[in-house]
Amino acid sequence: MKDWFRSLKQSGQARFYEPSDWQTARLLAEVMSQELNNGEGVKASMLAEFNRAAASLMTTEGERRRLRVELQAADGAAVDDESSSVMSHYKELFM
Repeated sequence: MKDWFRSLKQSGQARFYEPSDWQTARLLAEVMSQELNNGEGVKASMLAEFNRAAASLMTTEGERRRLRVELQAADGAAVDDESSSVMSHYKELFM
């Protein structure tokens, strides 16, 4: 659950989070950690509740699509390609 919580900071939807969202995620991670470590296994109802709460934090692709939030991965190669393309265009104009 620590990894899940830490991954939220790296996720694109994190820029939409308010402090209350972070506290919700913290509480969710704490409760699920207790559930995972209780020695009895995770109850189906608890897993369903986790999935519902995680969806409300836009951690699932389906929920982001439902809310029409589209995240794009930063791609350094694409940025480099765009820059070189722009520079090539300027070079053609002035040469």
